[in-house]
Amino acid sequence: MTRFSSWALAGVAAVLATAAAGACGGDGVPNYPILIDPCDGGTCIPATASANVGVGVSSSASSVTSSSASTGSSASSSAGSSSGAGGASTTSDLRGTVDRITSPTFADSGNVYAGALTVEVFPASGSQVNAAYGGDAGAGFDAVGIAPGKVWLVALVAPDASMGAAGVWSTVSAVTAPQISSVTLPILDAQMIQGIAATLPSLSDGGVSASASHVVIVAQHAGAPYVGLAITGDTGGATVAYDTGPGSYSDTATETGSGGTILLFNSSLSGMTRVTVMDPKTSITTSLPILAGGGAFTVLSVDL
Repeated sequence: MTRFSSWALAGVAAVLATAAAGACGGDGVPNYPILIDPCDGGTCIPATASANVGVGVSSSASSVTSSSASTGSSASSSAGSSSGAGGASTTSDLRGTVDRITSPTFADSGNVYAGALTVEVFPASGSQVNAAYGGDAGAGFDAVGIAPGKVWLVALVAPDASMGAAGVWSTVSAVTAPQISSVTLPILDAQMIQGIAATLPSLSDGGVSASASHVVIVAQHAGAPYVGLAITGDTGGATVAYDTGPGSYSDTATETGSGGTILLFNSSLSGMTRVTVMDPKTSITTSLPILAGGGAFTVLSVDL
């Protein structure tokens, strides 16, 4: 089981290189924060370290959606960029903050995380960059010299603080660099997660494991929550729950309700892998590449 706290850049590159081409069939899927982008401009993810997958960003204080990050295009950064031959931008600084997600709908209410953590940044090329958040760094992080392309970010809470004094779960994210504006990474409130788990009989004995991986999928279709979406294929032995309405979940339901949300608890999925969703009404299946690791939640929002 991959543990995010032990990752090095070489390890990330190795698991990313296992991603198979052809992540989805059909037209490209645009970025949608909190985001996953299985296809980029109509071209499915290649088997390279530039895959754009994972949880992501929101610049809106009232919703997980954000107009500043709703397209897959790379914007010119206004801060901290450097130029190569001919004045072309080669690197930029990636700046942002972290919001504590306390709603069981996984909407971002703009609750800035008051604790400290490390943002581990794995760019499409170049070396890993670590950026401090909280404490002396204040309520923001600044990752310097990030190459353009898809960037993995791990909001990593110290093991002795995660689900402990800090009361939060670490997350993994991906954004596209450069970014014009500040990005906001999610960190998940442990009490909120426990509240969901307490309603699921399948988790009544062991609860939510701090060593397993976990996945949240928030799906939309035609601008609305995707009703009637189901997980198929390998889940790593996870307890699967579907919403029965925004913020309410059942481990006996078989497809998403009006919230369009799927939860995988206590999974053995690790590294670069895939989960598959299907609409039983149309039999359309979509393979979603994800990055998963023990002790963290991968939060995806997909526009299908």
